[in-house]
Amino acid sequence: MTQPSANESNSNPIAGSEPSGASETVAWATPVGEWRQAVISWFVVAIAAVALMWQTVETMVLTWWNSATFNHILLIPFIVGWLVWQRKDALKAAEVKPWLPALLILVGAVMLWLLGRFADAMVVQHFAFVFLLQGLTISIFGIAVSRVLFFPLCYMIFLVPFGSSLIPPMQDFTAHFIVRVLQFQEIPVFLDGVFLMTPSGEFQVAEACSGVRFLIATIAVGVLFANLCFRSWTRRAIIVFLSAAIPIIANGIRAWGIVYIAYLTDNKVATGVDHVVYGWGFFAFVLLAFIMIGMSFSDRPIDDPMVSNRIVGHWNGLGVRFGLGQPLIVALIGFTFVVAAPAYSNFVDARRPATYVTELTAPTLEGWTKVEENRLRWRPYYAGADAELVQRYRRGEETVTLYLGLYNYQRGGAELIAYDNTAIAPKSWFRATSSAVKVEFQSSMVDAEYHRINGGRSRVRDLIQVFWVGDRLTGSKAKAKIYGAAARALNGELAAGVIAISSERQKREVDNMSSLESFMAALPAPQSLFGMAEGDSGPALANAGGR
Repeated sequence: MTQPSANESNSNPIAGSEPSGASETVAWATPVGEWRQAVISWFVVAIAAVALMWQTVETMVLTWWNSATFNHILLIPFIVGWLVWQRKDALKAAEVKPWLPALLILVGAVMLWLLGRFADAMVVQHFAFVFLLQGLTISIFGIAVSRVLFFPLCYMIFLVPFGSSLIPPMQDFTAHFIVRVLQFQEIPVFLDGVFLMTPSGEFQVAEACSGVRFLIATIAVGVLFANLCFRSWTRRAIIVFLSAAIPIIANGIRAWGIVYIAYLTDNKVATGVDHVVYGWGFFAFVLLAFIMIGMSFSDRPIDDPMVSNRIVGHWNGLGVRFGLGQPLIVALIGFTFVVAAPAYSNFVDARRPATYVTELTAPTLEGWTKVEENRLRWRPYYAGADAELVQRYRRGEETVTLYLGLYNYQRGGAELIAYDNTAIAPKSWFRATSSAVKVEFQSSMVDAEYHRINGGRSRVRDLIQVFWVGDRLTGSKAKAKIYGAAARALNGELAAGVIAISSERQKREVDNMSSLESFMAALPAPQSLFGMAEGDSGPALANAGGR
């Protein structure tokens, strides 16, 4: 490792960039009794938050455990604990001075949690819970202690399992990367969304091949690496940038390598188990190379403390101390908000629709004839739907299949927008391309979501879906979440549903969008489709038969 330059050594010491120096033995700047009181206050409120927001915490931990994309997060709590332990000497030099303005962070986190709760958006709830712990720490322990713990507090963001939304764009990037390299090599290739065809066979850039797992884990490693081994903010920024750029490019090279090796060996190598072994071996090599490259220009001496005791005194003068009992006062205020949010959420969730719909009837459409089919070729998956319908229609040579999924009200395990819910019909069909479109519905143009999906034996379907939430139509999952949250919080329409239509192509290269658009324009109003007169699903406090 190289020594830092004079300019870097004399830079203003902030957020872990303090001047190097030997670890100093210091006495406690704050009496141990006050530390004990602050720590106990923090744990009481934190435990109350865990207990009252248990579903949020449980889903977060289960995601760490069950999702291969987020298994690495199981290590993050231990890393945060180790980062705090590294700063134990600086914590001794820091004064505990509770800081009331930081309660605004806690209050904001509680409000964000409520929004996530009403929208059934678990990732929002997860972020809110982490923000709550951060705000609680700053408010109870004060500026000096929080300054010492600045990086561990920020690193807690990696406790949130987020990034799944990157899968489709990463699939698309990887597919195009492969095609560009193969074309440069003058190897024949045809791209259809995330499907590639070469002389050796057909390949799909599946979700597991998108590289998102490696990207998320590498960014977490890169941020930690930047803090531990670098003092210059410029070099830290370079490391974090590389931690995002390298896995994206590396995954493209890995995927191209699999296709190219399969091409050279006529699919005898780099498929099946070879595919997995090659992938993990390649990623391990890339991660090791990334760390070695970073270490070559590290500017932090090995004996450099993470936070120098000498600068902690500057922060000790900030914050306001109202007396020995202040941590308890701050904790009590925080505890009040932590209790109030779940209580209000439970009150709102106790409302039920006045009318339940358990069976849907296929609408009669002018110009379209209902067709019975013995075997469903396409059926979306929406877990927990209270009522569903799949009906095939024909008009001359055109055929369209209609799917309706209704939720009388959304609740745990029965949410319209959920990770596994999809109109693509998993296991039988796979996404090729997706885009936002506008379609005519009830004489108005509405936003919708379009997918081209591929099945076995070169089958292709065009698919359009629209969400009906809060008595509004949208093709955006994010807007559907927001509309649902507003409806629950503001005493609005509780029912929600999905309208999906698809048509299988007769010729792979000729789409059926005109048929789908004509069919969508012929559909009746959502209230009629879902078997309720306008206003029938208004909220009621009655239990409606205990459902």
